[in-house]
Amino acid sequence: IGAAFRYIKDRVREVFIIDHHEGGGDKIDTNFIKAEASSASEIIYQIYAHYRIDPGFKAAQAIYTGILFDTGSFRYPRVDADVHRIVARLIEHGADPVEIYRQVYDRWSTGRVRLLGEALASLRLNGGNRIASLAITRDMLRLTGTSEEDTDNFTTYPMSIDGVTIGMLFVEIPDG
Repeated sequence: IGAAFRYIKDRVREVFIIDHHEGGGDKIDTNFIKAEASSASEIIYQIYAHYRIDPGFKAAQAIYTGILFDTGSFRYPRVDADVHRIVARLIEHGADPVEIYRQVYDRWSTGRVRLLGEALASLRLNGGNRIASLAITRDMLRLTGTSEEDTDNFTTYPMSIDGVTIGMLFVEIPDG
């Protein structure tokens, strides 16, 4: 929930984190962090499975969406056979991989496509063409009518360049 945490932390009785990233221990007392998991949604599925709860259609759609997104469409290193078995079960419960992919990745606003064009025009290569970076300025966001959230997954573009091992995205924050 990111920055929203500071607004809700004093208004709720009990909060805990379910995540596959290390950290967060300083924010609340109870955390459920499993760093070896491919995604937080994988952990949520495992909770359903542990208690033998049928996720049903809506939960299957949501969990599949989370796994798809958090694993970069199943291409990150923590994706293993168990993850694919989980998504197979989610499909059996009604998750629609084609429609979910379309909703997550194939529905961009005109502004976001224009922002990507601006970002790609900023491409810089360094370190013998092994380091690639893109830069997004406040002016680019303003010009395209977009926000920082619209830059999600833009790092896949510099990383797709043959020979690049480090891809970076710099986004100018409001204070410079």
